[in-house]
Amino acid sequence: MPELTESKIINHPKYGRIYRSGDLGRLLPDGTILIQGRTDDQRKIRGQRIELGEISSRLLEIPNVQDCAIEIVKTTDKERLMAFWIPVGHSKDVYTVLHPDKSMQEIMTSIFAHLADHLPVYMIPDALVPVSAIPQTTQGKIDRRQLSRDGSMLSVEDLNACSQDFAGDKDITELSMKETHLLSALADTLSLPSTSIGRSTSFFALGLDSVSAIRFATKLRTQHGYQADVSHILKRSTIAKLAAKLDDGQMKPSVSSKNDTVSSFEAAIGLDIIESVISQLREQSQIVGQVLPCTPLQEAMLFSASGPEQSSAYRNKTLFRLQGKPDKLKASWEAMMKRHGILRTTFIMTESTRFPFVQAVLSESTLPWEEFDHVPDDLSALVHDAKSSETPEYMPPWKIQVYKSGPVIYLLLEMHHALYDANAMANLLQEVEELYEDHELPAPVSFKPFLDHMLSASLEQADEFFTAQLRNFVPKPFERMEHSQSKHGFGAVVANIGCSSKTVEEFLSKHSTTMLGLTQAMWAKALSAAQGYSDVCFGNVVSGRTVPVDGIESLVAPCFNTLPVRIDLSKHQSNLRLIKALQGGNVDALPHQLTSLRRIQGQAGTGGRRLLKY
Repeated sequence: MPELTESKIINHPKYGRIYRSGDLGRLLPDGTILIQGRTDDQRKIRGQRIELGEISSRLLEIPNVQDCAIEIVKTTDKERLMAFWIPVGHSKDVYTVLHPDKSMQEIMTSIFAHLADHLPVYMIPDALVPVSAIPQTTQGKIDRRQLSRDGSMLSVEDLNACSQDFAGDKDITELSMKETHLLSALADTLSLPSTSIGRSTSFFALGLDSVSAIRFATKLRTQHGYQADVSHILKRSTIAKLAAKLDDGQMKPSVSSKNDTVSSFEAAIGLDIIESVISQLREQSQIVGQVLPCTPLQEAMLFSASGPEQSSAYRNKTLFRLQGKPDKLKASWEAMMKRHGILRTTFIMTESTRFPFVQAVLSESTLPWEEFDHVPDDLSALVHDAKSSETPEYMPPWKIQVYKSGPVIYLLLEMHHALYDANAMANLLQEVEELYEDHELPAPVSFKPFLDHMLSASLEQADEFFTAQLRNFVPKPFERMEHSQSKHGFGAVVANIGCSSKTVEEFLSKHSTTMLGLTQAMWAKALSAAQGYSDVCFGNVVSGRTVPVDGIESLVAPCFNTLPVRIDLSKHQSNLRLIKALQGGNVDALPHQLTSLRRIQGQAGTGGRRLLKY
């Protein structure tokens, strides 16, 4: 076999005859080689490159699988990816293909479910063929020719007995009533035909992310009465698993927006401080309707803006070009101010260490509206002017300026970020538009149930989670930036990565992952390159709207928060594993998403060095 010898033996000019073993390795920076598998484990099927060894390792994680071998088999109609596996208790010295009985069918169902959780769709075998032994050649290697020959000779009935259609009609007919409800709500949420979803289809492969999961949870609650927290949906990301969780009765009931009972806030901060806030505002002729705690990010922004030179920090401006009636527009905004307490909210500093700021919701407040009968020559200067006019003390930190020019209206909205997040602003502007068009609005959603939920979260569990996440982490400097003589400023770098959005979406679907995990992986690698360390930490802004509070998707108030994400790139040897690790970490952090960054920093044990650099 001279051809085989020639392909395996290389005559190197320096090192002489070298044997090509077929092992696949990666050369590390320190000169060592990390063996990752074998080249013959890398195969292509249906245009996709797959790792046979990775499929085998996932199969061997299942207790009922004694051994296995993966092979691509050519059948009469197409190539099929087949897994030949030995069921525990059925092992024999002689190799033969087994006919799956009922117990094997049940095991195969669990195998398919396990593989769906850990492998992209295209790496899930078309068939799980039970065998009594793995055939071997005289050299003691897997006899792949034998497996291919026997796999190609399987009848249609045998193939059906060993297969499972994850997204076909067969899978759907087996759904229970509860699973049918889940499927209907999911299909409606993602605008997909119900026939494209099976019991074991990964939600991520279908395109579900944390944002659409909120809508899914809402539909489950409003249409079918199921209380499913978003973190449960993302952790149990198939119809079968989520239905089983609902059957367990472990889902927490949502917090009703009608619940306006006294929370633990009053007891925690003390009535004397609340009375002091009310008295302080009474002296300014302001009547307080409610005193509420601040969210962690509200606190952080208020701290940053409390210095004498930072009074304009977090006061953002947006310019709108409109056509309409100024009086009717003003009336719509006045209705918004009466409707949403956040627009009547002012912030007061207290002597409490746990609640250094509180938000006082005024019973009444005058709309901060100014009109001008001219339009400035440079409209962009209105937005980009760093200086912001001072809000009178004890008044809500926002205002509107209207510049009129015939039928055209330029509306400049200036608002402190402690009053809104992106979702809140979108909801607010949508309501203004609907009210202007004389549409009837639903009852407003109160901010208080969300804040009650925030206070009810277990600080001990959050401390335990983030302490584990950040254990032994040492914040690293950006040495080039810290020694640079350049002034601080802002800039943008635009680059074409040569990859269409459709290609990215297909990648995410195939690998059952999310855009958030992908972008976080990109940012983590950029940070690692900039800092020169594999162990990095960065801030992740979460919406805060995945908590089980009725109507939270329509709430006009800021729910967002910033959490630290720590990842060590050296522990994830491929980009896909890095993405999966970040995606899993995001889901694990959801129950603790409203934890104060100030508290996390205090528990991190970093010797006073900040986790995040702004």
